[in-house]
Amino acid sequence: MIRRLATLAAAALAALTLMSAAPALAAPAPADRSAACLWNGLPAPIRDSFYADYPAKGGAALTGLSTLTDPQAVAMMSGCGLEKTDPTLVGQLLAAYGLKTGSAALLKSKWNIDAAKVDKAWAALPAAQRQPLLDGAKTFSPLGAPAHAAIDAVCDQLKITDPTTRSQVAIYLMGTAIIVTHPV
Repeated sequence: MIRRLATLAAAALAALTLMSAAPALAAPAPADRSAACLWNGLPAPIRDSFYADYPAKGGAALTGLSTLTDPQAVAMMSGCGLEKTDPTLVGQLLAAYGLKTGSAALLKSKWNIDAAKVDKAWAALPAAQRQPLLDGAKTFSPLGAPAHAAIDAVCDQLKITDPTTRSQVAIYLMGTAIIVTHPV
């Protein structure tokens, strides 16, 4: 099971890379609580290693999930009431939550940008402008111009011009969109 979760997390990372970005909503959806429960159910050394590695490695820091053992994975899923949940979805939610929180921490520490500000800028966009990003997250499809325009609009509201910073905003937004569009 753990190899499957790690493989699935890697696949989710690949999907995020293909989509090349990320969305956020102001209030956590039920899936966000489940994703948070799963992430917090990981052994602390795995989470700590991810957060330590994320600034230098980005999404590649997710490879640390491969150290999760089958009994740990079963206990984590059971502790969140997700023992009957498709392990593929669990892996995707773990990857999305890790990337969302990793990018949020980097945005704050390196550029002093709070996730709440990103969420507020996202929420200020018209629903029709947010939808293409949510649609891409739901299907793990490459993002088209309308989804990229939504990410750009958030960055523009926040007056972010640096491409690296914009990329982290995109990862944050996409991680959130995956969590929101995949309720468990």
